[in-house]
Amino acid sequence: MIGMVLLSRHSDRMHRLRWHVAGCALPGAAALALESVAGQNRGLVVFALTVATITVFSPMPTCYRSPMAPLVPKAAPGAIALINCIGLTGGFVSPTLVGWVKTATGNLNNGLCVITGPLIVGSLIVAKGIRIDANCLV
Repeated sequence: MIGMVLLSRHSDRMHRLRWHVAGCALPGAAALALESVAGQNRGLVVFALTVATITVFSPMPTCYRSPMAPLVPKAAPGAIALINCIGLTGGFVSPTLVGWVKTATGNLNNGLCVITGPLIVGSLIVAKGIRIDANCLV
């Protein structure tokens, strides 16, 4: 919760929405990969999961604001609905994918490594694909 507030405030101040979202996804992917190779080191596992949780969930408020910034106010509900649909799809696909990889390989850690891929791809899409003018973020 604290991470969400701090990231949202900094993002609003700097007018760098896409870089705050993309910049959080990469450490989140690295933390999930670290957790999967940490083994029995409980301290390292807790640290990696904490970093992953903060960096993956903190940009969510910024994600809601990004597509709505250049739109007219009447289009905002449609943008929120689209974000929710994509999020709900990810909420189904990710656990299914982790379970499938665990069943196929016999190791849950491999499933966490697979989840890092969409995080990295998503951060690259946000960093390179979304262009928002700073003037429309008033």
